[in-house]
Amino acid sequence: MKTHTAFDSAMYRIYGSRHGSDGIHLQGQDTAALWQEYLPVFTEFGLDDAQRLAFLDLLARHNTARAARPKKLTERTLLVAERNAIIDDAWTWNKKAIGTLSALAREDAALSTALNNARAREDVDLVPSNDALAELLATHRDRISAAVPVQ
Repeated sequence: MKTHTAFDSAMYRIYGSRHGSDGIHLQGQDTAALWQEYLPVFTEFGLDDAQRLAFLDLLARHNTARAARPKKLTERTLLVAERNAIIDDAWTWNKKAIGTLSALAREDAALSTALNNARAREDVDLVPSNDALAELLATHRDRISAAVPVQ
């Protein structure tokens, strides 16, 4: 059975410290816009204009707290989705670079060995792997077709 949790001010602070405030604030803005647009429908479900105004006040207080947050905390805070997107982009670039160099490596034993040594096995291998692949791309750039976007 699904249960709903009632949040007091302490729980809001705990929840806010665990989740990215920027994403939550954007969701709040989207909700406020939809609530304004569909106010008659929301009112039928017990969410009238007074509750919408209370929500807007809560959203404004959240924005004030977000602005007052220490910069160090926000600089090191990454949402899991953002981190995963960065890792996914790194893997995509890695595979594109390997694909580009693989055609050349079929005829070049030294490049084939270097390419095999540069392959990433796990997420933690991506930075050194991508650095090595970037060097290989730069070294063999003149052998790669001009139509291939080498980055």
